[in-house]
Amino acid sequence: MPKADAFSMLGLYGDRKVFEGMLRRGYKEVAFGGGPWVGSTKLVGVYVFRGSPTGEVGTLQTWKSDFTGSTTRGSPTEVMYKNDAELQKLLAENRVTLGQPGPLGPLMEAWDV
Repeated sequence: MPKADAFSMLGLYGDRKVFEGMLRRGYKEVAFGGGPWVGSTKLVGVYVFRGSPTGEVGTLQTWKSDFTGSTTRGSPTEVMYKNDAELQKLLAENRVTLGQPGPLGPLMEAWDV
């Protein structure tokens, strides 16, 4: 299995420019997760970037909403958190489960493999 297969959701929810920016800013690892519907919204895809020199946690979030009986998917949005505790509140409120984190550098090297 090629290294890139470990992160098969990259093409669906990933944005290479965001990943490259996170790597340049010193983030060391990334994990992917998602959650169920909570009310009329669902965090369908979230990449969590950790290990920055500042202690901040970066995310790339994609939400779905269903307010009118038809589901709409938002564009992936970069959201920064001051620390992991701040992020954990969002993850808990939206019942998001994260996968095992992996190193960001090797992932970027294998992105086009």
